[in-house]
Amino acid sequence: MTEKKISGRKKEIRPLIGVGCRIGRLTITAPTEKRKGGYMVWLCRCDCGGEIMLDTRCLQRQTVTDCGCVSKVKPGQRDIAGMRFGKLTAIKPDGQVIRGSAVWLCRCDCGGEVHAPLHQLTAGYRKSCGCLGHPARKDYVGKRFGRLTVTAYAGKRGGMHRWKCVCDCGRETVVGQTLLQTGKTRSCGCLQAEVYRDNLKLIDGTSVTVLETTRNRLIASNTSGHTGVYLNRRNDRWAAQITFKGKTYYLGSYADKKEAVLARRRGEEMHDDFLEWYYVNHPRDGSTKAADRQRAAAYTVVKIIHRAGAVAFFIFLPGLGFLIYYLPGLIQAFLEKVGVDREAVLTHTFEIDRQPEHPDVREALNVVPVEDAMAVGENTEKRALLLKQLKKNLKENYRILLAAERDEDSESAHYVAAAKMEIYRLGQARWLECRRDYEQDPGNPEKYHAACEALTEMLASGVLSAREQSAYRKHLCGLVQGQIETGESEVSLREYEEYLNSLVELGRYADAEILWRGHAGRMRSEAAYQDMLKMFYRTGERQKFEELLDDLRKNKQIRLSPKGLEQLRYWMNRLAGAAMDN
Repeated sequence: MTEKKISGRKKEIRPLIGVGCRIGRLTITAPTEKRKGGYMVWLCRCDCGGEIMLDTRCLQRQTVTDCGCVSKVKPGQRDIAGMRFGKLTAIKPDGQVIRGSAVWLCRCDCGGEVHAPLHQLTAGYRKSCGCLGHPARKDYVGKRFGRLTVTAYAGKRGGMHRWKCVCDCGRETVVGQTLLQTGKTRSCGCLQAEVYRDNLKLIDGTSVTVLETTRNRLIASNTSGHTGVYLNRRNDRWAAQITFKGKTYYLGSYADKKEAVLARRRGEEMHDDFLEWYYVNHPRDGSTKAADRQRAAAYTVVKIIHRAGAVAFFIFLPGLGFLIYYLPGLIQAFLEKVGVDREAVLTHTFEIDRQPEHPDVREALNVVPVEDAMAVGENTEKRALLLKQLKKNLKENYRILLAAERDEDSESAHYVAAAKMEIYRLGQARWLECRRDYEQDPGNPEKYHAACEALTEMLASGVLSAREQSAYRKHLCGLVQGQIETGESEVSLREYEEYLNSLVELGRYADAEILWRGHAGRMRSEAAYQDMLKMFYRTGERQKFEELLDDLRKNKQIRLSPKGLEQLRYWMNRLAGAAMDN
């Protein structure tokens, strides 16, 4: 090798690489057609008989001088064998690579071994097998820590020595050495349970302290402003519950928050009865029996006040007697003043009451409702009933089994939840299939009707949340509106009804009124009238409401159902009474 001076620096002239050239223990035998980084790859033979392929740059730099028989470090890796890093001594690489760094097997001064990446060792992040960060192992066998007696060493996990201990109550547990030394763990858990019971002062499974302190105090996560009342976001209803003697009682769900609060107050009568009994039979330290009796009497008064029905009865009792005494005379004077034909009124009422009604099939066949069966049945019977009904026909029977959704038996409720998920999956799959078919052939009436039917079934399934219902209603509105624009004759009466109902429920009242005015001839049905009456009632448009109600009364082509006829009579009487008041 020769050296030459370039720009004041000495530059080493690297050897020329060719067949027969020796680099360390390697002899170049032949070139190959492979290239690495633009450099030719050569086939080399080691003195031990092994072969290895290296590129020209690697041979010139002499970073590899054997086939691996002498050096255990792969080409391109740094050899740190024998170097010390804190208490660790690098031994050899284990063949793994983490984030581009070779992993080395290291031996600690304490005798332990650890695998550490090269970049952690060179940066000083890893200096021991873990013994520097935790106290050294000591012999604790036979020593006591609180209620625990150490019996044997349980190994090391998570960088902490662990010991097997026996508690005074007889239970065994494994505790970390640091927790024993600092006194954070003194038992298997029985000590904490005893302290909890002593602090709560449980009487018959109930803590009087908790009842007294939490009756008028809200927890931080409460959003309703009332203890035991919360909003169920799955069905957008207010639910009420109460916990007594370690058991939680579900008091029902209500659309109105006030009804849920009232249900919770009725449930608190259990607390009042218990506190009344407690103050009489368990006088407090330093208090007299007279004071406890006064406290019990106060809770009795509070319990009576919470019974809103009884209070309302005594408040309105004088007015009720006045009404009973003068009501017959007021009715007779009203009829004489208005000039109503009493015979015609009685005849009209008789004819309305004689309208055909649907018989109660379950009562006629002596069928036990699912709600009653779920209430009186044992868990095994309820589960068998649910499985039997679901195996018969899941699509038809899941609706009648929704009563078990809030059952105390978690497995029964799980059956119903699984059935709802399956119904949602089937309905969603059918809608997506019908939608894809319709988008491929929009002019096919059968595919249009199939898509509308799939959407209608999903909306009527009862398994959708409020947000999902809004999304499906928007799909239905767009589907029917598109068909009206292309071919109005293909839209059926039921599809018009569902379209109008979706517009009303979505709050698109202007679009609903335009649809009603523009297609009045094709939408004359009881359901359409009911939706429009609902819309005008919500918006407070009294004149339009009265005009539509009068139109429904005069329309002889619409045959009202018993429920629709009852609603018609109700609104006609309300409007007649309002006109008399004005």
